Amino acid sequence: MPSMSSKAGLRIAYAIVLGLATLALLEVAVRALRMELGPLVAANNWPCVFEPDPETGYRYIPNASGHFIRHFEIDRTIEINSEGYHDFERKTDARPVRVLAVGDSFTAALELNLDQSWPNVAESELQRLLAQPDFEVLNIGLDGTGTNAHLALLRDALERHQPEVVMLAFSATDPGDVSRPVRYRACKDNNVLVYQDEQQRRLLERYVERERPRGIAKWMFDHVYLFRIALWPVDSADLFRLNAPRYSSADTGITPRPDPEVTHAIDFFLRQISDLAAERDFTLMTLPIPMREGANTSIQALKDNVPKDLLVRLNVIDTAAAITQMIAADAVDYDSLYWRYDDHLNSLGYFYLGRIAAKRIAAELEQTDH
Repeated sequence: MPSMSSKAGLRIAYAIVLGLATLALLEVAVRALRMELGPLVAANNWPCVFEPDPETGYRYIPNASGHFIRHFEIDRTIEINSEGYHDFERKTDARPVRVLAVGDSFTAALELNLDQSWPNVAESELQRLLAQPDFEVLNIGLDGTGTNAHLALLRDALERHQPEVVMLAFSATDPGDVSRPVRYRACKDNNVLVYQDEQQRRLLERYVERERPRGIAKWMFDHVYLFRIALWPVDSADLFRLNAPRYSSADTGITPRPDPEVTHAIDFFLRQISDLAAERDFTLMTLPIPMREGANTSIQALKDNVPKDLLVRLNVIDTAAAITQMIAADAVDYDSLYWRYDDHLNSLGYFYLGRIAAKRIAAELEQTDH
């Protein structure tokens, strides 16, 4: 007959096994529901492909690569070409680039394969429409930037390229982006630092050295979703969830400096781009990005912030009407053009946007060629 101590031991062992089995079942359930739980269990990773730039705040490092992960929807390797763009390598000595595409993250499209961005969809469509298999559209987009940075990117690209058309992608966030001072990005131990000045950069570097995930805690976060949920309310675990410490994050201990007053609104930079088109003899077209909030959101932002005479010079494409008509013909729901958690267009959304851009570019080139 078992002793009292052996019975107690059996009960403890049974409780341990039952507890472990319960945790295992919960882990399986959390993994099965990871898309519904979204940010609560997601591990995100920015690619370390950035270097500081005095004009735009940062640029992509030529020939850099990095891993981009976001909310179980996006998991891919980013590759930057030798010119510092998220685009295919271009042999510009053999044939000229006829179109430049410039814009923010909706143009750079880091979340997608290169051939799925709207500039490259437009390129493929233009090759078909114009019967020119070597036709090229160069994507010089840079995520997180506004029209002031797009002007700087365009000026730099025009030192090496002489396009016939420049397609300026405009998103509803651009007026707000130009209203804030430059924010810099730099890499430190596979972390993307976001800062206002060099002092903040040094403080963020020390923060990363002190707080970066390591040891058993990192292993647990990488492999156990229940551990990720347990860390959710812990501010000091920010680097587990995203490798992009910001100067404004409370746990970094950095006091953000006051932003200076804005000297120029968005129409100032748009007018300079328009003047540049006349000076360098290219056709400027503006492609308003259909936003998740509504297909017409970016067009309305243009109308609200830009004088009518300048709107005419920008050659604004009515993307809202075009994409609404196209998805209606294909019986496609508007929400299906976007990721579930990320607010950018997905490959289907960029497919439609690229075709819209190509149709307008083809009409312009055919007119000028004749």
